[in-house]
Amino acid sequence: MSTNFTTLGNLLFIIFVIILCVKLLIRSGEFDSFKDILYGLLTFDKMITPILIIVVYWLSAILIFINGLVIMFGDDRYLWGIIRLTDNRFGVGLLSILWGIITLRVSYEIIITLFKINDNLKFLRDTKENEIK
Repeated sequence: MSTNFTTLGNLLFIIFVIILCVKLLIRSGEFDSFKDILYGLLTFDKMITPILIIVVYWLSAILIFINGLVIMFGDDRYLWGIIRLTDNRFGVGLLSILWGIITLRVSYEIIITLFKINDNLKFLRDTKENEIK
């Protein structure tokens, strides 16, 4: 019975992420309606990956924060390895939150930079085409 709830939970989570991405795409101002989003995605004029990266970034940041709280205040059965042996669990938890968030941010900024370069190249191409006409 728990497998059915897990499958249902995963399905609801996927639907939530899709709705969130559609709302973020409409809010970005590049699209006016769901029809524009669908056309842009099916013709690969607009990419959904930058929006998905933002959603996955925030979900990962929340999980890193929860992980740090579990290290700081959790029971020993939730801990692993060297953390179980240390006396300064609060410091280790705080360090894991800080280090995790910083490395997560840097890695996602590198990925987003690639998409920003792509957008800037599209802008340069469009302005060059308009100058020629």
